[in-house]
Amino acid sequence: MKSISCGFSFLLFLLILGVAGCGGSKKGTVKGKVTFKGKTLPGGEITFHPEKGAAVSGEIGEDGTFEVKDVPVGEAKVSINLTKKRGSIRDMEEKLKVLSGGFPGGGITPPKDAPKDFRKMKDTKAVNPGTEGPDTGPDPEEQKEKMKAQIELLKKLPSAKEFPAKYEKAESSGLSYTIKSGNNDLEEIELK
Repeated sequence: MKSISCGFSFLLFLLILGVAGCGGSKKGTVKGKVTFKGKTLPGGEITFHPEKGAAVSGEIGEDGTFEVKDVPVGEAKVSINLTKKRGSIRDMEEKLKVLSGGFPGGGITPPKDAPKDFRKMKDTKAVNPGTEGPDTGPDPEEQKEKMKAQIELLKKLPSAKEFPAKYEKAESSGLSYTIKSGNNDLEEIELK
């Protein structure tokens, strides 16, 4: 009987220790909206750089909103990066040329410096990047229209000359927030 009582006491002690150690999540979800010069910022990447722990990033949607999960609690500096999005415009324009029936420089043969998925293509009008043969995957015309719409949206991003470089680095952005466990709804992040 004594060994059962000791075993029960030990299990109870471990349970209490476990509950005391679980003071809740040490991460939060951050939601908000980003504007630049009074207008919605239609894309980009927002990164929270906590004092302790790894930086966590999320995409800014075309409506300027974002949701970043698993941000460590405490003070976090923020950076906003548009460089990757600007680079993706060039990539998409090249892919659009391919889907439209021609590779950069003309012809139906991809140049030697083209991405691997372009070099695999046999019939540029019927093959989508990354597929094995003609007439597979999504409709190329539908894909072209979606890509054109995305390119137009990305072109609405401020140019490198317009968008202050200070926002792309946490140390110089001037943006800092206290992240709490659970949901954190930020007021509009207004960039000037």
